[in-house]
Order: sequence, then structure tokens, then C-alpha cells
Amino acid sequence: MVLLAPRRVALGLQVPYREYLAEILLLVQQA
Repeated sequence: MVLLAPRRVALGLQVPYREYLAEILLLVQQA
């Protein structure tokens, strides 16, 4: 479980991280 924990955290952060980057790109385009 200790080895799987980092994987679960990484998978859990993948989607929000992509959405976060998308929002930043939108802000940059507007600026």
C-alpha cells in the first residue's frame, strides 16, 4: 500500500493539474 500511495496521489492530481494548466493558458491568452 505504501508503494501504491504515490501512484494514487499522482493519478488523483493528473486531472486537476491539467485543468489548472488549462485555466492558466486561458488567462495568458486573455492578457
